[in-house]
Amino acid sequence: MRRVLLQDVLTTACALLRVAPSDRKALCERILEEADAADLYRANTGLCHPAFGDGTLSAAARQYGLAPNRGLSDFAFYGCLHIVLGAFLARVDHKQSDII
Repeated sequence: MRRVLLQDVLTTACALLRVAPSDRKALCERILEEADAADLYRANTGLCHPAFGDGTLSAAARQYGLAPNRGLSDFAFYGCLHIVLGAFLARVDHKQSDII
């Protein structure tokens, strides 16, 4: 996946808000995997992936539709941000442990 920006995290959290709380972690993992696949496709072909976009987390998340950004005072949105950041950090930690 391409470099993750704050807007990518916010967009993905908005996508997670559209599904039941019990489905959010699975959807987040799917979005991360699709962003990875899209980035690989883009690197190999020079084109955006037809379903998953340009390899950014935002593009992969947008295909699921977005709820309005509710801000940090909304606990459901805060929980979605927590899921996204946790999933992303787990991947970063795993990749760094492979390097060391």
